[in-house]
Amino acid sequence: MRTGQKGLTLIELIVVVAIIAILAAIAYPSYQNQVMKTRRAAAKGDLLELAQLMERNYTETNRYDQDSNGNAINTAALPFNVAPRDGTSYYDLSVTVSAASYTLSAVPDAGTSQAGDTACATLTIDNTGARTATGPSTTCW
Repeated sequence: MRTGQKGLTLIELIVVVAIIAILAAIAYPSYQNQVMKTRRAAAKGDLLELAQLMERNYTETNRYDQDSNGNAINTAALPFNVAPRDGTSYYDLSVTVSAASYTLSAVPDAGTSQAGDTACATLTIDNTGARTATGPSTTCW
């Protein structure tokens, strides 16, 4: 009489490993894409916050390039210049400003994985509210 077999055969183990590898190959790129989108959304939120700051300043001073104390507004004068503000930064934020206009930009940090975001690389917003992005995607904003 033969007793019941216990354990897995090598073939069964190979099949399980192959199934896990296939699932991982499908899921990981999708995960990476969602992480990039999340980081991009954080940068967009920070750009909108800085745009509101610029508009509030304009209502006080009637110009974009100076604060109420007469100090120049530039990238160094922004309350923050990386996105996100906490933790690892994935975007560098900057402003180009004149008395009558401004353009805020979010550029992916070259030292991070966000630099591989070619669909929506540099995000910008200006004083008219125009939102643009470099890259082939039309759904960046």
